Amino acid sequence: MALPQGIFYEALGKKIRQARDERNISQGAMARVVGLSRTSITNIEKGRQPVQVHVLVKIAETLSVNLTTLLVIERPQSGKDEKSNLKKYERAVREWATDIIEAESTSKTLDKK
Repeated sequence: MALPQGIFYEALGKKIRQARDERNISQGAMARVVGLSRTSITNIEKGRQPVQVHVLVKIAETLSVNLTTLLVIERPQSGKDEKSNLKKYERAVREWATDIIEAESTSKTLDKK
């Protein structure tokens, strides 16, 4: 049985499922297009299976959504700084995630103007 992979994968899975449901695409149909099993799609949507980048790109294409739509995770309600949650990751991962967080913050600021 696949185990939970953490809050990022849970949020990513929820976004994938929401986009899939909005487009009335079954897990089986998406699995065939993406090249995975239906069980893998279930595990991805439940946050129990990490997703390789090329698979995530194919999922976004299949769902006709921008990849960043799936990757951008809303800020936690508790108000904790997302960057402080990155300390446990290696430097390259921290820098990558920080870039995404900062890009989203900039995007939200521009949207308000």
